[in-house]
Amino acid sequence: MAKKLCAVLVAALLLPLLLTPLASANEEAAWHLVEIIDYPNADRFATSSQNPSYDYSGDYNRLSFSITQTYVGKNDNSTTPPKVNGESLTITARSSAPPSVIKRDEKVELQLSIAVGNNTQSFFTFNGGVKAYFDSANIGPGSATSRNQTLEAADGKSFFEVNKQTGYASVNATVSATPRAGSLGNRMGLVISFAAGGVPMGTTYIYEWRTDAVAPPDPYEDTSQQPEPEPQPPYPPVFNPEGGCPDIRFGDLTGEVNVKPASADEDEYVFAWLTMPLHHDDMIRTSPRSGAILSWSDMTTFVMGEETIAVIDCEAVYENKLKYFFGQVWINFKSMVKDGSMEIEMAQAVAGIKGTTLILQCDGTTSTVKVIEGTVEFRPKSGGTLTLTNGQMVSATDGKAGEVQPFNIDAELAKWDEKTQQMTRDILATLATPAEPIPEPPQPSEPTVAEPLKPKSNTMMFVIPVVLLGVLGVAFGFKKSRG
Repeated sequence: MAKKLCAVLVAALLLPLLLTPLASANEEAAWHLVEIIDYPNADRFATSSQNPSYDYSGDYNRLSFSITQTYVGKNDNSTTPPKVNGESLTITARSSAPPSVIKRDEKVELQLSIAVGNNTQSFFTFNGGVKAYFDSANIGPGSATSRNQTLEAADGKSFFEVNKQTGYASVNATVSATPRAGSLGNRMGLVISFAAGGVPMGTTYIYEWRTDAVAPPDPYEDTSQQPEPEPQPPYPPVFNPEGGCPDIRFGDLTGEVNVKPASADEDEYVFAWLTMPLHHDDMIRTSPRSGAILSWSDMTTFVMGEETIAVIDCEAVYENKLKYFFGQVWINFKSMVKDGSMEIEMAQAVAGIKGTTLILQCDGTTSTVKVIEGTVEFRPKSGGTLTLTNGQMVSATDGKAGEVQPFNIDAELAKWDEKTQQMTRDILATLATPAEPIPEPPQPSEPTVAEPLKPKSNTMMFVIPVVLLGVLGVAFGFKKSRG
């Protein structure tokens, strides 16, 4: 017993001595810049440029990024202002060089700027934005984990953009943050993220928590002519590694469209691109004079108008498709399952959709349904059900429905882009049935003179009864002979 007690006392005395050097080493450690990962994302630009209406090109250098977006579709004077082939915008973002060493509890400051050049836009309003944040070492621009730590300006702003609402005014900002301390061997990334036209690019500066000094790579190194680095993985998936919901994809994008998980903060929106995987509970947002087409595997199509927000429901895709929306959505259902209907909940009512093409509008206070073709059951939050059909509309305010009224379908469609108008015309054309020809009345040759019965007709009147009597007689004789 005495030996055991002695051993315990010795261990208690030696343990602090053994741990003290480790604790001291960790106290003296700091974040050292050990690697830089470039994300020019050339493949993203190539994929986005497959859209027949838009061309995207990027110019990547560390600490300086440029993206040019150009409309290459046809001239269209039906819009105001007109769409002009070749209209374009170049957006450039810059950052100061990150430090090579970040000591414990040291604040990191960066200078971020974003500006516009070569602005020849007519109809379109391309936008771009830049931000910086600490995150995991394997995170690249356009992606973030829930533990990311943004660098913020004095007013708390962390995302800086140029857009039409601000007159494309240039932005210069000083942002800062104090990264969390690590343990020996830990790594973190400082991400400079820039995006425009739905394509991100930028740089991740990888730091390691260590005590010994290391020669840092040069943040100013020009990598524009160098081969891209090996995947780390390349261009990490935006939200999760599963690749998204297989039932839905973007069919088209116009202007600025952003996506984030519905539970994420507002500053976690990323720019959408045409081949971007979409996931359950993703929130999609369109900016002014922008739009998005959502295509489902059952051929259902949703067209999101400008300044619209929608949340995707992949878990009940055949029942709802959208969990929530705000703004205006043109819908064409191709397939109905279960009881042949589908429901979409709005702020003031629920629309039970039984067929095929309609427009939903919601501003939070008033919810409106306009039926182009098909049947919709409109159920306001206060109760009751109204049934609408072709060319009818109704609104609910504060949960109470107004009267069902007719609306002009052509006038309503004129508010939408030409592509949506054409889709509607095609749908209505396939549903239209040609009118049956009206039979012409008989044209008697001599309407006032009745023709006398012909002898052949009189003969037949006598022949038929005689034949019937003969058949009955034969049958009676056969039965009698058997008896």
